[in-house]
Amino acid sequence: MLQLSPKLSDVEKESRKAEKQENQEGKKTKLHRNQAEECYFMLTVHNFSRQTNLGDRIQRADTFWSRWRGLRGRKSLSPGEGLLLVPCSGIHTLGMKISIDAIFLDAQGKVLKTVSCLKPNRLAGPVKSARMVLELPAGTIEQTATKEGDLLHFGRGQNN
Repeated sequence: MLQLSPKLSDVEKESRKAEKQENQEGKKTKLHRNQAEECYFMLTVHNFSRQTNLGDRIQRADTFWSRWRGLRGRKSLSPGEGLLLVPCSGIHTLGMKISIDAIFLDAQGKVLKTVSCLKPNRLAGPVKSARMVLELPAGTIEQTATKEGDLLHFGRGQNN
């Protein structure tokens, strides 16, 4: 049977819940706007399986334009920063100036595949069953010992 409204992943539910709560509190929810007036939402990412933090300034790219823009134009990515692409099952670093780590996740935040130090102008994926991809500074996967099968938890990030 055709399902008209697909189930939201845990990450999408958490993001919408945080946005609703911030709106009720009167806080600023649109943290960054690109030329197409799309927005990013900040998240924290914690590896529940290994009890390590992967980032506390993770931007969420969940529209066509925010995913298209991605990390292009960035000259660096500081520890704690990153980009969560939703929905996404494959990425590229075409036009990028930096190497990144990429973590492919299912809808529940389970790590399906990791790619360390993906250099500029390379492809990764698509990964079957991947619903999102977390892009992080190169070396983060090794530093946090993140492996396939780990469970990542997403929470509310820092608001600048």
